[in-house]
Parts: sequence; structure tokens; C-alpha cells
Amino acid sequence: MKKYIYKSVILVLSLGVLAACESDPVMFDSSKSFVAFEKKTAEVKEGPSEDIVQIPVTIAAVPGSPSVTVNFEVLTEGATAIEGEDFEIVNETNTLTCDEGFGTEYIEVKPIDNSDFTGDKTFTIELTGNSRNYPLGAVSTVAVTVVDDEHPLATWLGSYSVNAVSYWSPGTYDESWNVTTKPNPDDVSTLLIEGIGNGDKAIVAKFDTEEMTITIDAGSNIGDAYGYGDVFPQIRK
Repeated sequence: MKKYIYKSVILVLSLGVLAACESDPVMFDSSKSFVAFEKKTAEVKEGPSEDIVQIPVTIAAVPGSPSVTVNFEVLTEGATAIEGEDFEIVNETNTLTCDEGFGTEYIEVKPIDNSDFTGDKTFTIELTGNSRNYPLGAVSTVAVTVVDDEHPLATWLGSYSVNAVSYWSPGTYDESWNVTTKPNPDDVSTLLIEGIGNGDKAIVAKFDTEEMTITIDAGSNIGDAYGYGDVFPQIRK
């Protein structure tokens, strides 16, 4: 009889705890509200479509909070991309309005396409405050890169699957590589190739678009692709 009463008491207590959990849901602490970017970087690509890029801004607050307006500023110091020349901010008056008081709003950036190759350019957007005086989160600035599409070798830029055939013993030592070609900031007539031999070094390559050849100088270091250290392997003569 005592065991039965003991088990009944435990059951009642358990149901009481469960009911308390259901009646007291976990709520967001309003003192933890903040405003911040989701990421530190963003890309805006030039092109005929001139697609608008949305940069998300998080408003972390209690659901049902009053409407909040977020202010931001385009920084000019250190910027190589010029507003009105290389890009446009679509949002009027450089503000975001979140009517629900919490969630995600977007800064919209539109690239301005041109016919000149000027290289990639950058600028920074900074959150400067909001109408609810929420503190700014860890990421309060975002570095935006405007990617130029007029590179002389633009059609060669990208990622490729490469089949490497061994002359020593064809079939035995054949390999497949994933390589990426990127602009060389020091010379627009060449590209940087990463992934040769599955190495971790960027190799300078000369592209002849008329002869359809790619030339890499002998001695170019392709990194520690086979575990021999940083000196070997390299492109041999």
C-alpha cells in the first residue's frame, strides 16, 4: 500500500512539473536584443543583368516588439569602390525599417556595369544605430567587393576538373585535380591557378587565347601536394 501511494505521489509531481513547463514557455530576454550583420563580407558582381544583392541585417528582439528603424552608412575612407560610379544603395535614406520589431531586413546593393577593366573594388557598410537603441552585435560592419567582369581573360576564370595523365606509366599514376583560376593583381595578362597536383600554392600561368595554350614557368612551387614539404614538388624543367 505504501509503495502504491509513493508511486502515485511521484506521478502527480511529474505531471505538475510538466504543466508548469507548458504554462511558462521560454522567452527571449529583451535585455539581449541587438542589431548586426550576419556575415563580415559580401560580393556584388558586375554584369549585364546588374542583379541586386541583398545583405542581411539581423534584428534580434522579442517577438511583438515595437517597430525599429536601423541606420547604416557607406564608409568612404579606404574604399576603392565609389558610390554612384561602381555601385548604388537601393534603400532610401540609408535606413531599414522592421515593422514586426524583430527578424531580418536587407541592405540592397546594385552594381553599376561599365566597359572598362578596373579590377575588383571594395567598400564598407557600417551599422550606426537604431530607433530602439539596441546595442550593435559582434559584426557591425561588412566589407563589400564589387567584382569586375571586364578582365581580359574573364572567360578563363572559374573552377575546372583536370585529368592529369602520367607519361611515365599511363594509367598507373593518372590523377584528377580540381583547379581554380583567379585574376593576378600584378599582371592582367596572366592568371593564378590553384590546385595543380592538388597543391596549395597559386601558380602564375600565361594564357595565349589565340594559340589556346597555358604556360607555367619551370620551378614554380605547387606546395605540399604529396607530403614532401614546401620545397618539393614543383614544376620541373
